[in-house]
Amino acid sequence: HLRLRTILVLVVFAATALVPMTVAAIRRADDPGAHAQSEVIIVEEAAQATLHGHDPYVAEYREGPLSERPVATQVHFPYLPAMLVFGIPRAADAVSPWSDARVWFTAAALVAAGFGLAQTRAAPAARIRMFQVLFALPTGALLLATGGVDIPVIAMLLATATLARSERPVAAGVLGG
Repeated sequence: HLRLRTILVLVVFAATALVPMTVAAIRRADDPGAHAQSEVIIVEEAAQATLHGHDPYVAEYREGPLSERPVATQVHFPYLPAMLVFGIPRAADAVSPWSDARVWFTAAALVAAGFGLAQTRAAPAARIRMFQVLFALPTGALLLATGGVDIPVIAMLLATATLARSERPVAAGVLGG
């Protein structure tokens, strides 16, 4: 039953998160301000500002893909500096669907969750449930498909908690920080 459940969870993840995210990323090639939540766009725009020598925290993003979004989104980069890493691919290559920040949010989430799940002492069925909650249920899949930054953060918290439980406080502190 575990093997069948694993396959089913992976199929649901692909159908509810990966396929919609891929379609939206491809459709964004024609209109960079469409088919993504503002979190995706602001991360990409802030990375572009940084690569052009501007401080992303004082730059304004009133022109370009955020011009139709709420003013608060156009004048405020609300994330810690490490979040800029996810926007660098779009800043370097604005036309490729794979440069979409969502692709990199998802990749980072999968790596962090994979690490956390591999390190946990939980039973295999519990690991599948954890993956399911993060990636296959609508609460996680929708955020990955549309562009929420929450799932990578939650996946890193999972890995952090696993490290802390394994009595590796320094590694847990670094990852959690």
